[in-house]
Amino acid sequence: MNAMLKIIVSIFFLSSIFNLLPSASEASVPHLINYQGRLTDTSGTPLNGSYAVTFRIYDAETAGSMLWEEAHTGLVIQKGIFSVLLGSVTSMSLAFDKQYYLEIKVGTEVMSPRQRITSAGYAVRAEEAEKLGGKPSTDYALASDITSSPTANKAVKLDSNAKLPLTALKVYDSGWFGASAGSSYAKTHNLGTTKVLITVYFSTNSDGSSLCALAGHNFYYEPYGNEGVTYVTSLTTTTINVRGSPNYIAHVMNDAGIRTNYRSGYLRIIMLALE
Repeated sequence: MNAMLKIIVSIFFLSSIFNLLPSASEASVPHLINYQGRLTDTSGTPLNGSYAVTFRIYDAETAGSMLWEEAHTGLVIQKGIFSVLLGSVTSMSLAFDKQYYLEIKVGTEVMSPRQRITSAGYAVRAEEAEKLGGKPSTDYALASDITSSPTANKAVKLDSNAKLPLTALKVYDSGWFGASAGSSYAKTHNLGTTKVLITVYFSTNSDGSSLCALAGHNFYYEPYGNEGVTYVTSLTTTTINVRGSPNYIAHVMNDAGIRTNYRSGYLRIIMLALE
């Protein structure tokens, strides 16, 4: 059979499929190309009937490598006009990130020249707009999902030193307050939990600039006779109570192993919520 193929409609993506998609995030871009053409014999008479037509995509106008092939064994042609969905028989997984050319074979006759796939066909590449680095958008956080303070279902941004900012933590700091042996002190922390780390510091100055040593612990304990120091007596989701032992609020040991006992001074309670 001698035939001549004339393209009357350039390659384009099936717009009706796109119109059925609610949004790009709800479905993948279909790898289907709606291709229409007009087939006549050498005298220009439109053909009618069923024909075996093979479509191939190459990476060059001549020679080159064949990247995809699909055969339609019973393509119906009426008054020379045919329409076919490329990719409906053989899956089309091309990236469409470079120029491609379409070759058509009717029966045993290969049409020449190959047809250059125009920009509309490259709408396949739009699927990459749904992804970043090949990953879906759901793998990334929006700027609005990043905060500097604890918020439900939000990510916390690190500071310029790649550290978690203090505002991102639920922390209570009582500040320095005067204390003495045998006295109790209640502080309101409002952390909303009893799952906390507690540290009580001691200093001989009200600003903590002189001696500063650990005076308490992260758990409840009773003073050991007259040798105890400051300890936690009670803890709720909103308050903490500490008390100095009968004789001392702190023991401080120097590098030589000599211990100094303090009956008064200044305490500072630091609490970190664990939930």
